[in-house]
Amino acid sequence: HILFISLLKTTVTFTIFWALYRLVSHVSYFVQKAKGTWKGGMTPELLHFGSTLTKILIATLGLMYILEGWGLNVGAFLGGLGLLTAAVGFAAKDSIANLFGSIAIFLDQTLRKDDWIKVDNIEGVVEHIGLRTTLIRQFDKALTILPNIKLADGPVTNYTKMTHRKIEWEVGLRYDTPTHALETILRTYKAFLEHNPLIVTNHEDTR
Repeated sequence: HILFISLLKTTVTFTIFWALYRLVSHVSYFVQKAKGTWKGGMTPELLHFGSTLTKILIATLGLMYILEGWGLNVGAFLGGLGLLTAAVGFAAKDSIANLFGSIAIFLDQTLRKDDWIKVDNIEGVVEHIGLRTTLIRQFDKALTILPNIKLADGPVTNYTKMTHRKIEWEVGLRYDTPTHALETILRTYKAFLEHNPLIVTNHEDTR
């Protein structure tokens, strides 16, 4: 009889948490497909990250409730694993650092999928931002995997968010070019740069 009650509680608990687990996927899908402005600044990457963490939390809580239903003191068990947890945490410190790096990326929204970025000598398009690493497809089609902590702490150039492009214009002249010709050329180019609406010459206008 006791075994039957325990199995019944386990089945009910599993069903409830499995439904919640699946509900997260459906809610995430409908939020991503929604076209209204109520989504705010939520990006697909941030939505995926949040749904993944929510699923992990639901699965963990479900397992704890099932173990409690079989009479196991989960709190005392976890307390007894304190030293082991600390050892595992120390061994996985890089993974934890990358996890917090991904959180910083998602919250700051410094980059997202399909952005053109450059990190050190790596330049390409972001294909995927995961919980631990980010995939960058370089222009030679090579796939580079970067730890998220490097993207969160290091300098990253995001060319997709450029408002203007810097142009270096070289004009070749002969050494025997007369002075009046140089002055005419300078006036012509200056007038062209100042009156062309597509060219910004004042750095304050680039803000």
